[in-house]
Amino acid sequence: MQVLSINQFWWYGAERDLAAKIVRVHDEGVADWCKMHSDRFVGLTSVALQHPELAADQLDYAVKTLGLRGASIAET
Repeated sequence: MQVLSINQFWWYGAERDLAAKIVRVHDEGVADWCKMHSDRFVGLTSVALQHPELAADQLDYAVKTLGLRGASIAET
């Protein structure tokens, strides 16, 4: 079993609406991949930490709706 997440966190500087779109797209892509290969992969979201309320909503959606297992964050 391996954990998948999006790395490099370049969206940390993005404004709120763009960050929301970026994270939604990559979360749904990771979730789809994990569902296709559920015997091999689980996923993590990478929330937009520069927008705390959005990040909380993103984590909630990723875990409760998409089935991801948690979040990865960048060390800056």
